[in-house]
This record gives sequence, C-alpha cells and structure tokens, in this order.
Amino acid sequence: PASGSFSSSEIDVQGEGDYGYSAIIYLNDEEVARTEIDVDNTFTYTLEDIEDGEYEIYVDIADITGTDEDEEITVIETSDVETIVVDTTAPELVSVSVKPDATSFTSGETVTVTVLSEENLAQATLIFNEESSTLEEQSTNGKYQADIVMPEELGDYTLDINLEDELGNEAQFRDQ
Repeated sequence: PASGSFSSSEIDVQGEGDYGYSAIIYLNDEEVARTEIDVDNTFTYTLEDIEDGEYEIYVDIADITGTDEDEEITVIETSDVETIVVDTTAPELVSVSVKPDATSFTSGETVTVTVLSEENLAQATLIFNEESSTLEEQSTNGKYQADIVMPEELGDYTLDINLEDELGNEAQFRDQ
C-alpha cells in the first residue's frame, strides 16, 4: 500500500515481480506473510486483523529454494518502506457539558454545549429538538462547542451527538 491511514484492519498489499519468485511481506521488520508472484508478474495479498497502530511495511521479492528445514532465501529486490496507520476505532465521547449550569432553562435562552472527544474530528454534530448544529473545534484540542436556543415549549429534551474522525469512523451518542 501507499503511505497513509486506513480505517480497516485489512490491508491489501500489491506489487510486481518476476513470475516464479515470492513476495515476502514485512510489518515493522517482522515477516507476516508470503505469496507467490503470478504469471502476469503481479502479486496481491490481504493482511487481516491488523491492530490499530502505526506500521512500517515493505516487501522483499525473493527466490526461495530448499525445504522448510533448510530453506534458502535470496532477496532479489526490496520495495520502499511505507508508513501506514490503522485506525478502526470510532471517536470516544469523553464528556458533555452545558453552560450556564442549570437544571432548567427559560424559553429562548442561548445555551452553550461543550463536547470533549479526540482532536481533529472531520465532523462533530449536535442534534437538539430535531435541529442539527455543527460543534466547532475550539483552541483546546478535542474540545467542540455549539450554541443552541431553548425551545418555546416547556419539556424535557435530549441531545444527540454524532462524531466522525478523519478516516470515517463514526460514533453516535443518543439521549445525552
């Protein structure tokens, strides 16, 4: 794969080499897979169950001879090292607070809702009284705020919060 970030624990590794050789795939200098190069001089392999984290990945094109016990590997070519980040975890809602602090509000009053989560979310949305408001990121990392106006009708209301990180991992928090 090219350097970058992935929201899946499965990574497709593709490349080219001469038919008859093998592709040996490494994550952080540890061999994780081998596959044969096809007659069209290409290979494809899907790494599965990769845990969240940052990895350096590269491939050796190699001539492998012998048996398992006395295997001999001659590296023909080594790919560039690519850095990948796997992040399959949805954003976490750390806290929700409302200012001014009160147990009840007056009709038409503006209230500031503050949400703490991870920094640099692609989207943070607050849904209140069937209206959607964007939670804007503040100067404090991971702090998002939106102002909402209390409705005319008295009653109990809930807040729904939708968070999405840069890789598209989503979390929805209902009845906050």
